[in-house]
Amino acid sequence: MSKIRFSIDIKSLYCNIFNDNDKGHTCTVATPIKQGNSINPDLADIYKIPQQIDFQVHPDFISKLIKNSKSKVKINNVFVFDKIMVNNVLVKCNCNYCMFVKEEVDPLKAQFGRIKLHYPFSLKDDDLSIDNKKVFNTISEMLHNYAFIINSFDYDFESKYINFNAQIVGYNNIPYSKVFINNKGTGNKFSTIFNHYSDCYDYEIVYLKKKYGDEVNPNTFNEYMEKCFDVAFDQVESYLESKGCQDIVNIRNLYPYSLFDIQYVQNNELRYGILKGSLGKKIYVELSSERVRFFNLFSNSRIFVVTNCFDEPIVNELDSNRVEKFKVIVDAVRLIEEE
Repeated sequence: MSKIRFSIDIKSLYCNIFNDNDKGHTCTVATPIKQGNSINPDLADIYKIPQQIDFQVHPDFISKLIKNSKSKVKINNVFVFDKIMVNNVLVKCNCNYCMFVKEEVDPLKAQFGRIKLHYPFSLKDDDLSIDNKKVFNTISEMLHNYAFIINSFDYDFESKYINFNAQIVGYNNIPYSKVFINNKGTGNKFSTIFNHYSDCYDYEIVYLKKKYGDEVNPNTFNEYMEKCFDVAFDQVESYLESKGCQDIVNIRNLYPYSLFDIQYVQNNELRYGILKGSLGKKIYVELSSERVRFFNLFSNSRIFVVTNCFDEPIVNELDSNRVEKFKVIVDAVRLIEEE
């Protein structure tokens, strides 16, 4: 086993998301390893990592980790990482990142026996060169300060690197309610209310009317365009697989307000794709100013325009050099009165 991946709770570690709730809903910065009789076997792999400190050498640091606990606890393991990556890109921050395992040991408490992996933002220790906040700020800068979630960590036993698997979910300070759903339970945790097709109605309705007649109208237009997007995604997925790409994910289904639609790995590099499905033959795409900025900032992003979606689809991959030659049409301007 040269590498392990351990996933964490989806709402436990994120950045640049604005909390628009009346109360609560902040990062939990912890994920249960054991709760009741249930053990998370994936997260339990953390115990295999050798990057642990000697408690006898650093007793004061252990005391620091438990001083704010509201119940009786003990620290089982402390992991300190000096080699850090995000999405397999080196993080240069000249400090270490720390996470630790904490167990509830008061038999009178309902939480007795619960074990969690903790990775607090504010954890800092000069003696051990630990500065979690600095690590996270550096990662944010590397991701151009977009809103992002940490889905999991990878640890490589050979290189001893800890890798943050970061998922960009929207623009900086995107409201929490646009990313997550607050409903309790095990259902969908992400917001799904969004209209992607208002700007392309005039062009696409012509082709839809020719093919389907009066059954296409303003009330059914989005339904047909969703089918068009699904066809486009399937075509692009097959296209990417033919080029040896892996880990292809339909991001738009997970995060409707994301600045890209598809994510994939090519040559061990995480890449982003903006996807457009069209019924016609014209290669075009509508991009918000935020999407244009995202495309320009990330050189590893592409635009995929799939034409003839309901007949003989054709995948067109566009890089920044080709997009620069496109004609630009501005359909709307936002005017804001100065205060």
